[in-house]
Amino acid sequence: EIEGNVADCIGIYRLVDGKTVNGKPTWRNTRLLDKWLAWNGSTAWNVQSESNLGKTKGWLQLLDKGCAYPSQSKVVWEAWDGGEWVKQAELQCAVASLEDLPAPAALMIESPKIDSEANGCLGLYALVQGRIVNGKPVWRHTGRPNRWLSFNGDNAWNAQSEANLGKSRGWLQLL
Repeated sequence: EIEGNVADCIGIYRLVDGKTVNGKPTWRNTRLLDKWLAWNGSTAWNVQSESNLGKTKGWLQLLDKGCAYPSQSKVVWEAWDGGEWVKQAELQCAVASLEDLPAPAALMIESPKIDSEANGCLGLYALVQGRIVNGKPVWRHTGRPNRWLSFNGDNAWNAQSEANLGKSRGWLQLL
Protein backbone atom coordinates (compact mmCIF):
# COMPACT_ATOMS: atom_id res chain seq x y z
CA GLU A 1 0.00 0.00 0.00
CA ILE A 2 1.28 3.45 -0.91
CA GLU A 3 1.28 5.92 1.99
CA GLY A 4 2.49 9.41 2.98
CA ASN A 5 4.24 11.61 0.41
CA VAL A 6 4.20 8.73 -2.05
CA ALA A 7 0.39 8.49 -1.90
CA ASP A 8 0.24 12.21 -2.68
CA CYS A 9 2.02 11.45 -5.97
CA ILE A 10 -1.00 9.61 -7.34
CA GLY A 11 -3.15 11.76 -9.59
CA ILE A 12 -3.34 13.53 -12.91
CA TYR A 13 -0.23 15.18 -14.31
CA ARG A 14 -0.47 17.71 -17.11
CA LEU A 15 2.27 18.18 -19.72
CA VAL A 16 3.91 21.58 -19.26
CA ASP A 17 4.15 23.06 -22.76
CA GLY A 18 7.66 24.10 -23.72
CA LYS A 19 9.26 22.86 -20.48
CA THR A 20 11.87 20.15 -20.73
CA VAL A 21 14.07 18.75 -17.99
CA ASN A 22 17.24 16.95 -19.04
CA GLY A 23 16.02 17.12 -22.64
CA LYS A 24 12.69 15.38 -22.08
CA PRO A 25 9.10 16.59 -21.55
CA THR A 26 7.88 17.33 -18.03
CA TRP A 27 4.48 16.97 -16.34
CA ARG A 28 3.05 18.72 -13.27
CA ASN A 29 0.42 17.37 -10.87
CA THR A 30 -2.88 19.20 -11.44
CA ARG A 31 -3.80 19.17 -7.73
CA LEU A 32 -0.48 19.32 -5.84
CA LEU A 33 1.64 21.79 -7.79
CA ASP A 34 4.92 20.79 -6.09
CA LYS A 35 4.74 17.28 -7.59
CA TRP A 36 6.43 16.86 -10.96
CA LEU A 37 7.13 13.92 -13.28
CA ALA A 38 10.48 14.40 -14.99
CA TRP A 39 13.48 12.54 -16.40
CA ASN A 40 16.37 12.55 -13.90
CA GLY A 41 19.03 12.73 -16.61
CA SER A 42 20.56 9.30 -16.17
CA THR A 43 18.46 6.35 -15.04
CA ALA A 44 14.80 7.03 -14.37
CA TRP A 45 11.62 9.02 -14.60
CA ASN A 46 10.95 10.41 -11.12
CA VAL A 47 7.95 11.93 -9.40
CA GLN A 48 9.65 14.62 -7.38
CA SER A 49 9.40 18.05 -5.81
CA GLU A 50 10.12 21.16 -7.82
CA SER A 51 13.30 21.73 -5.82
CA ASN A 52 14.58 18.29 -6.96
CA LEU A 53 13.40 18.62 -10.54
CA GLY A 54 15.72 16.68 -12.85
CA LYS A 55 17.79 15.17 -10.03
CA THR A 56 18.01 11.50 -9.03
CA LYS A 57 15.64 12.13 -6.12
CA GLY A 58 11.94 11.62 -5.67
CA TRP A 59 9.10 9.61 -4.20
CA LEU A 60 8.50 7.39 -7.23
CA GLN A 61 10.82 6.15 -9.96
CA LEU A 62 10.51 4.29 -13.24
CA LEU A 63 13.85 2.73 -14.20
CA ASP A 64 13.40 2.66 -17.97
CA LYS A 65 16.02 4.47 -20.08
CA GLY A 66 14.43 3.24 -23.29
CA CYS A 67 11.00 4.89 -23.12
CA ALA A 68 10.38 8.33 -24.58
CA TYR A 69 7.43 8.85 -22.20
CA PRO A 70 6.66 7.10 -18.91
CA SER A 71 3.23 6.05 -20.21
CA GLN A 72 4.98 3.87 -22.84
CA SER A 73 6.93 1.77 -20.33
CA LYS A 74 6.12 -1.76 -19.20
CA VAL A 75 8.67 -1.56 -16.35
CA VAL A 76 7.30 -1.70 -12.79
CA TRP A 77 7.34 1.58 -10.85
CA GLU A 78 9.10 1.80 -7.48
CA ALA A 79 8.24 3.87 -4.39
CA TRP A 80 10.71 5.21 -1.83
CA ASP A 81 9.73 3.98 1.65
CA GLY A 82 12.33 6.05 3.51
CA GLY A 83 15.02 3.39 3.33
CA GLU A 84 14.78 1.63 -0.01
CA TRP A 85 12.94 1.47 -3.32
CA VAL A 86 9.97 -0.91 -3.21
CA LYS A 87 8.35 -2.29 -6.39
CA GLN A 88 4.73 -1.18 -6.95
CA ALA A 89 3.24 -3.72 -9.36
CA GLU A 90 -0.22 -2.07 -9.31
CA LEU A 91 1.05 1.45 -10.08
CA GLN A 92 0.62 2.56 -13.68
CA CYS A 93 1.20 5.65 -15.76
CA ALA A 94 -1.49 6.01 -18.41
CA VAL A 95 -2.36 8.73 -20.89
CA ALA A 96 -5.26 10.89 -19.67
CA SER A 97 -7.60 12.89 -21.84
CA LEU A 98 -8.38 16.57 -21.32
CA GLU A 99 -11.78 15.52 -19.99
CA ASP A 100 -9.99 13.82 -17.07
CA LEU A 101 -8.53 17.13 -15.89
CA PRO A 102 -10.41 18.96 -13.18
CA ALA A 103 -12.13 22.20 -14.16
CA PRO A 104 -10.43 25.32 -12.73
CA ALA A 105 -12.23 26.85 -9.73
CA ALA A 106 -12.03 30.30 -11.30
CA LEU A 107 -11.37 31.96 -14.65
CA MET A 108 -10.44 35.58 -15.39
CA ILE A 109 -11.36 37.29 -18.66
CA GLU A 110 -9.15 40.33 -19.15
CA SER A 111 -8.81 42.86 -21.92
CA PRO A 112 -8.43 46.58 -22.38
CA LYS A 113 -11.80 48.30 -22.23
CA ILE A 114 -14.26 47.08 -24.83
CA ASP A 115 -16.64 49.75 -26.15
CA SER A 116 -19.76 47.59 -26.06
CA GLU A 117 -21.94 45.63 -23.69
CA ALA A 118 -19.24 42.94 -23.82
CA ASN A 119 -17.17 45.09 -21.44
CA GLY A 120 -19.47 43.83 -18.66
CA CYS A 121 -18.23 40.30 -19.32
CA LEU A 122 -14.67 41.08 -18.26
CA GLY A 123 -13.68 39.92 -14.79
CA LEU A 124 -13.63 36.91 -12.51
CA TYR A 125 -15.86 33.85 -13.01
CA ALA A 126 -16.33 31.11 -10.39
CA LEU A 127 -17.01 27.48 -11.25
CA VAL A 128 -20.63 26.50 -10.52
CA GLN A 129 -20.23 23.08 -8.85
CA GLY A 130 -22.45 20.39 -10.33
CA ARG A 131 -23.79 22.51 -13.20
CA ILE A 132 -23.12 21.07 -16.64
CA VAL A 133 -24.19 22.55 -19.99
CA ASN A 134 -23.50 20.70 -23.25
CA GLY A 135 -21.34 18.24 -21.31
CA LYS A 136 -18.99 20.92 -19.92
CA PRO A 137 -18.71 22.84 -16.63
CA VAL A 138 -20.14 26.35 -16.26
CA TRP A 139 -18.72 29.48 -14.59
CA ARG A 140 -20.65 32.50 -13.25
CA HIS A 141 -19.33 36.06 -13.02
CA THR A 142 -18.56 36.92 -9.40
CA GLY A 143 -19.70 40.55 -9.68
CA ARG A 144 -22.42 40.33 -12.33
CA PRO A 145 -24.64 37.32 -11.59
CA ASN A 146 -26.29 37.42 -15.03
CA ARG A 147 -22.98 36.82 -16.83
CA TRP A 148 -22.05 33.19 -17.43
CA LEU A 149 -19.42 31.21 -19.36
CA SER A 150 -20.62 28.05 -21.07
CA PHE A 151 -19.75 25.85 -24.02
CA ASN A 152 -22.08 26.26 -27.01
CA GLY A 153 -21.98 22.56 -27.89
CA ASP A 154 -20.15 23.16 -31.15
CA ASN A 155 -16.87 25.03 -31.21
CA ALA A 156 -16.77 27.92 -28.75
CA TRP A 157 -17.24 29.18 -25.22
CA ASN A 158 -19.64 32.09 -24.82
CA ALA A 159 -19.98 34.81 -22.19
CA GLN A 160 -23.75 35.06 -22.02
CA SER A 161 -26.89 35.49 -19.97
CA GLU A 162 -28.39 32.57 -18.07
CA ALA A 163 -31.28 32.47 -20.57
CA ASN A 164 -28.76 31.75 -23.36
CA LEU A 165 -26.66 29.14 -21.56
CA GLY A 166 -25.30 26.60 -24.04
CA LYS A 167 -26.43 28.51 -27.12
CA SER A 168 -24.31 30.31 -29.70
CA ARG A 169 -25.39 33.67 -28.29
CA GLY A 170 -23.82 36.12 -25.95
CA TRP A 171 -21.60 39.16 -25.63
CA LEU A 172 -18.25 37.40 -26.14
CA GLN A 173 -17.27 34.23 -27.96
CA LEU A 174 -14.00 32.48 -27.13
CA LEU A 175 -12.83 30.24 -29.98
